[in-house]
Amino acid sequence: MRGYYPSNHFINRKLDNLIYKAENKYFGKEADFVDRLDTGTFEGFTVSRSKDSKILTNENGNTIEVPFPESGGSSSMYIYITMQSVTSGYYVEKKNLPFVVTVAAQNFTSLEKDFLKHLNDLERKKKILELTKNSAISWLKNMLKDSGYTYFIEETPIRVVLSIIMKNKTQLNMPIHYKNFQKIMPTLMDLIKGYEKLIDSSDIKVTITNLKQK
Repeated sequence: MRGYYPSNHFINRKLDNLIYKAENKYFGKEADFVDRLDTGTFEGFTVSRSKDSKILTNENGNTIEVPFPESGGSSSMYIYITMQSVTSGYYVEKKNLPFVVTVAAQNFTSLEKDFLKHLNDLERKKKILELTKNSAISWLKNMLKDSGYTYFIEETPIRVVLSIIMKNKTQLNMPIHYKNFQKIMPTLMDLIKGYEKLIDSSDIKVTITNLKQK
């Protein structure tokens, strides 16, 4: 038996919505759900058994794994939904297990389609972010190469941190988020010079932190 398994928020949120919509539609049919779960008569699935669970597998190889409820103990348990090699543990009250599994099985095609679109959207956003990051770093290096400043660029998943050793030996650290980079580009050098002038005009060493950009 798997025990606890990390939840995939997209899968679980979609299943929550499906269960909420189905509650009135299937009210009073509890015996039918129990029979379906016992006999494994779910259209579009083949059913297999392991030592600890019953596994419903569709034509795409995606699954709903239903552990056999343990007698006594906790009144709740997990079922496990696997799509595109991503497994999500879904928390279920034992008394609702037949209903939840039936709803998941009857809506599995739409759930599967939505999750595949979700993965494609994530991949597209990842590619766009990677292109933006590479463009930002290339532009920063080109802008600063003849500036006379010593600088360092630290990459993180959502931003770069540009550290500049200014001519007064003060270090300026500027977090620049990839999503805001194009807005910052036209004024960045003027901004750096403005900070340098401000800091250089005082005998007191100061650190400037832009909390909005963190």
